[in-house]
Amino acid sequence: MNSVADSLAEDEASTRPVDDDVRLPTYCAVNLRNIWRMAIVEIGVCYHDKGEEVPDGWETLATSVSGEFSGNVNAGLSYNTSIVFKRRGSTGRPDHITDIMLIYKSMSKIPAGYELVTKTVSQRRDGRGFDANLNRGTYSSLYICYSRNS
Repeated sequence: MNSVADSLAEDEASTRPVDDDVRLPTYCAVNLRNIWRMAIVEIGVCYHDKGEEVPDGWETLATSVSGEFSGNVNAGLSYNTSIVFKRRGSTGRPDHITDIMLIYKSMSKIPAGYELVTKTVSQRRDGRGFDANLNRGTYSSLYICYSRNS
């Protein structure tokens, strides 16, 4: 399976110049297939400091979009918590995640059509995940919720 960098390189190679500085993509079945495979179909939380490992087929959000900050959502505390996700890849899952929100479970109602990530994506020996609170060590519980296309 191609990596994200390989897919982006393929997309760059499949553009055609319009002006000196503008390039438009040349859409073809290969590019659309790559976009289809790269869609995110699962999202979760992993507590590395509690011995959890990222399951096979999942990826870790390693940095912020800018690359300036660590992907550890509890970086200011002594916890190592990351957001993990799974791409469609060869799973063929037809639906994908279309929106992600963070909510304070005690203060917010889960919006209609959204699912709440309640447990970590655990690879512990007992197979049970931990509570997926992103705000560990604080008084308020923060969770990921997401919606899918139908």
